[in-house]
Amino acid sequence: MKIIFVCTGNTCRSPMAEGIAKKLFPEFKFSSAGLYANDGDAISKNAVLALKEFDIDISSYSAKSLNYEMVDECDYLIPMTLSHKNNLIILGVNPDKILSFSEEIEDPFGCSLETYKKCAKQIENNIKITIGEIYDYNSK
Repeated sequence: MKIIFVCTGNTCRSPMAEGIAKKLFPEFKFSSAGLYANDGDAISKNAVLALKEFDIDISSYSAKSLNYEMVDECDYLIPMTLSHKNNLIILGVNPDKILSFSEEIEDPFGCSLETYKKCAKQIENNIKITIGEIYDYNSK
């Protein structure tokens, strides 16, 4: 099972989601990408610090721009917001490949470390629900 988390610049939300998901569900393959990412951009310092509280190190991560090859090779994409989902559909991604969290994950870019920590916790909760449903389905 290959799942890609998608956000805008791939320096905050989706890399945090990737790191959290890898820890929670190591039997799946996770990655992340941005719809408007600049390949190689450094991850947000506060994203790294927020995930240290989860004992997850994403300090070596660098941004990746979503491409069609990535989409073709994955089973599912999980966008951080409805706007990201709509953009994926406009780009021609099969809606059946898109899963949604139960709530939008707002962009913490440029905000305080506390905001990043709250965002990471929100991402963790949504991953447990969304990926947990897939995991339960595949375990049967």
